[in-house]
Amino acid sequence: TWPIKNKILHPHFKRVLEDLPYSAVNDELNSDFPIFINSNNGIKLSAGNKTILDDFKRSKIIEDNSITFGQSRLLVQKNDSSSRTGCKMCGHCMSGCVYGSIYKSDQDIKKLSSNGLIDYRDQSIVKSFTEKDGKVEIYYLNKNRDINVIYVDKVLVGAGAVNTARLVLESKKWFNKVLKLKSTVGMIIPLIRLKKLPYEWPNTNTMPQIFLEFKVPEISDHWVHSQIGTPNELVYRKLNIDSKQSNFYKNIKRYFSRHLITSLCNMHSDHANGFLLTLNRSKNNNSNLLTSVSENDEQVLLNIKKALSRFTSITKKAGYYVLTPMVSYSYKGNGGHVGGTFPMKKKPQKEFETDTLGRLSGWENIHIIDSSIFPTLPGTTIGLLAMANARRIASEIELKI
Repeated sequence: TWPIKNKILHPHFKRVLEDLPYSAVNDELNSDFPIFINSNNGIKLSAGNKTILDDFKRSKIIEDNSITFGQSRLLVQKNDSSSRTGCKMCGHCMSGCVYGSIYKSDQDIKKLSSNGLIDYRDQSIVKSFTEKDGKVEIYYLNKNRDINVIYVDKVLVGAGAVNTARLVLESKKWFNKVLKLKSTVGMIIPLIRLKKLPYEWPNTNTMPQIFLEFKVPEISDHWVHSQIGTPNELVYRKLNIDSKQSNFYKNIKRYFSRHLITSLCNMHSDHANGFLLTLNRSKNNNSNLLTSVSENDEQVLLNIKKALSRFTSITKKAGYYVLTPMVSYSYKGNGGHVGGTFPMKKKPQKEFETDTLGRLSGWENIHIIDSSIFPTLPGTTIGLLAMANARRIASEIELKI
């Protein structure tokens, strides 16, 4: 369980979203997954994805409060603005947006740096940090690979769950200790629709355009998150379909693709295998080695199959049929969403537990702010959750200073 209530994070969600490109509409999802800001600025659905969404609405698959769906929420710029380029509908979103329309954190780094609000030290690698006499000492390698040290009042650690684990283990000199890295787990599900869908690629946005959220009552009350859409460029590449080439076999595959839908499902960390991390001390003065071993709980695969069965029964009502033999599982942890190594507690008692400000025992001015301090990981996307929680911690620190 989380030591902070959802409502505490709500104003931070709102404030974070005000500074981000945000594609969202007020639809069925909003009752369980608020959009937080007044937005009806969803990116234009392709004709194929609009057909899928309309099919879902007509089928009345929302039989109770354990199912909901709607247009996906995406951090993407819809139209051109003074600071960002709008989506060009070029059909290559999943390969990386060359226009910068899809949000990446480096956009904020560059903005803050150019405005003189941060001192960004490129080509530097932080090795460790420690507290001494009310200050924090940060040891890092500069671009010449010389060890440097800087002294600061506060440190907010947000290097991503794995790198944060390495930094903390190095700083605390916790060698040969086993640290649990939680992960979500999921599956890639291909489906077919008997009637063909409109074909627009590559003149479309290929990010997942529909979110389907559902619960599996026999497992838990946690949401299973599903991102649904017509094939993206990665699927077309796998099928060896090129929009500019035409021959008999490619035309057959292109015709088949008009009946194809793909879904990426993600499940809560309570139902997933994680990883066991250990920092091993170097024997020859080289860098210490962080190793990982995947957990292998057989119950995880059983839970995934129960979720697949539930997903299959839901989508079948809308006229979409799962190609079960082609479903790809990631039951040993997909590594897409990881964290929970230093979980927040109201009253931390164990060595790896943090307080609600992300501090381990013995640290007053070093705060972990990324998904490392999540007590659990939801099946839904966690980027915005990490941003909002980090902002909460920064705000509370500021109030205390």
